[in-house]
Amino acid sequence: MLKISKKINWLYSAKRCCIVVQRCSLSDVIFKEHNCSGSITLNRPKSLNAYNQQMVLSITAMLDEWCQNNSIAFVTIEGTGNKAFCAGGDIIHLCDTYFETKMHYAVSVCPKPVISFAEGYCFG
Repeated sequence: MLKISKKINWLYSAKRCCIVVQRCSLSDVIFKEHNCSGSITLNRPKSLNAYNQQMVLSITAMLDEWCQNNSIAFVTIEGTGNKAFCAGGDIIHLCDTYFETKMHYAVSVCPKPVISFAEGYCFG
């Protein structure tokens, strides 16, 4: 598993505890754990949520972690903004398509359901 620095913020509500893990600068991707689910939010609406290399590495690492975690039953993926779910790889910041392919493979072999909430453009 990739070692990526973790920044954990605890958010408490009256009914549940939520862990927010931020692994990319400026919160390009946001990971949350709610009870038995893992949530990935692509957070680059100005670039139509196109993913860069750091996002790809972070998503792959978190998927690997959640696939091994018995307390996570399913994973959801969504994008911020209403123009696009994801425009695919950012051609300016995505250096190596090997990592992109590895992320797609991680999604396809995850033994848990991966559910996408897509609104707008959906590429990649």
